[in-house]
Amino acid sequence: ILQAEIGCAFCQSCGVVTGDAVAANSLVSAGFGFFMLFAGFFRSPDKLPLVWRWATYLSPWRFAFQALAVNEYWDRSGTITMESQSALTGQQALSLIFDIDHDIRFEYTGVMVGYLLFSRLLGYAILKYKKPPKH
Repeated sequence: ILQAEIGCAFCQSCGVVTGDAVAANSLVSAGFGFFMLFAGFFRSPDKLPLVWRWATYLSPWRFAFQALAVNEYWDRSGTITMESQSALTGQQALSLIFDIDHDIRFEYTGVMVGYLLFSRLLGYAILKYKKPPKH
């Protein structure tokens, strides 16, 4: 639910910035593509080139994805078998994949709430101070 709200807030901010539906659609598509590319779905953030690692911190999807992974596997009883490793616990697998060494669920939820508030407030501020177009 929080991730959907972040997406809506981002779309609202893009719509307010551009003021045009076609331009807003293009900006939202580019923004979502950027977020997905650097969220860690395709490549682990620590395996990205050093020049692009900063971009992972801008993606709200990264925080949601990793918080969900920790929620599912942190306290998992039993073992997980991965291709190149022997049987691992959930914490060991998360440490290997995402370099997570502690429970980050609540930290990343706080980051997502901050991102939501920032996006909403940015949209409202731009809407308040943006001058209407002259016809």
